[in-house]
Amino acid sequence: MTLSGSEKYSRRKLGYEHNGASNPKLQISLRSSILIFGVIVSVIVLKLLVVLTGKPAVSIMLDTGAIVLAKIQLLSNWLSENCSHLLWPSIKGSSWILFSWMLLYLDSSEPGVNPPTTLSPRRTNYIRKSSSHHIGYLTSLATGIVIFCLSLSNV
Repeated sequence: MTLSGSEKYSRRKLGYEHNGASNPKLQISLRSSILIFGVIVSVIVLKLLVVLTGKPAVSIMLDTGAIVLAKIQLLSNWLSENCSHLLWPSIKGSSWILFSWMLLYLDSSEPGVNPPTTLSPRRTNYIRKSSSHHIGYLTSLATGIVIFCLSLSNV
């Protein structure tokens, strides 16, 4: 199906590009409408709680905040008692992974493209002859895991 110039213009004006993909302006409006819908739903739930409990809205929010803080404090106490020996090895390993990943990323000729990160999308305009995972990124991940294990054994 071929479109005339005016039909192409009207499709672009409606938010569709020549390949049928959506316009970023429509995506932003969709995100803002989802945000507005979430705010409206939360206000309705708060009003419903005010009607059902008979308490003012501020009191309900403060009670909910106190309950959430108490649960977070219980979780942090449990983590500090049971998982404290994993904290420093995790920090060491993850900081090494982050450091070596960023060093490799910033040292590349085109960051994220040459060599591609394992998180970068595949290009569809050419066929890759090699793996999409670059050995440098895998090495930094493996080194971080080794550092985690070594510092875990020293604790």
